[in-house]
Amino acid sequence: MVQQDKLFFDVFPDYHCPDKFRDLFEHVHVTDVVLSKSDKQLKIYINSRVIIPKGNIYEMEKSLSEYLFQQRMQVKIIEHYELSEQYNISTLTDVYKESLFQEIYHKSNVLYGLVKNAKWYVNENVIHLTLDDTFVSRQRSIYIKNFLEHVYKERFGYDINVGFDFTEEQKEAIRKANEHTLELEVKRIVDRREEIARNNALNEE
Repeated sequence: MVQQDKLFFDVFPDYHCPDKFRDLFEHVHVTDVVLSKSDKQLKIYINSRVIIPKGNIYEMEKSLSEYLFQQRMQVKIIEHYELSEQYNISTLTDVYKESLFQEIYHKSNVLYGLVKNAKWYVNENVIHLTLDDTFVSRQRSIYIKNFLEHVYKERFGYDINVGFDFTEEQKEAIRKANEHTLELEVKRIVDRREEIARNNALNEE
């Protein structure tokens, strides 16, 4: 356990960090380290003033697991950010959305598809996601809501409310496609009848 905040590379002084991580983690502080042998997991709590993309967090976890435990134990980095006043919920969402997508992808392909294809609208502390109106969307929306509200609160200190709008967009697209198919079939039948009528008229002559 870390007794007081230390710089990341002071906690792991012998760790030879890949160059691509050096700038990202150089000024990161480690606030706590907790080892759970029963869960085979080392949790590293960090505090940063600069957002670290989630993909880089995952890569650092894997690299540290290899360095410390030869990947026999999982390393989990729990981020907390103290951002400048240039950030608000809207700008944060713009910057961090891809990281949210990556994190959700690690949890569920279904959830990833829903949030990736959703339309996002931010108004002050409210985030609205527009999803297709399906059973899966409505069922999984509760998990998405809890996940996003938890991340914004615990990671960034923002209290947000997540809401959903469900559209008939997908059903409407299918309906229009079916209508178009039907129109083509009707046209084919009409054209065929006209062709038969013309042939009959020629034979009568």
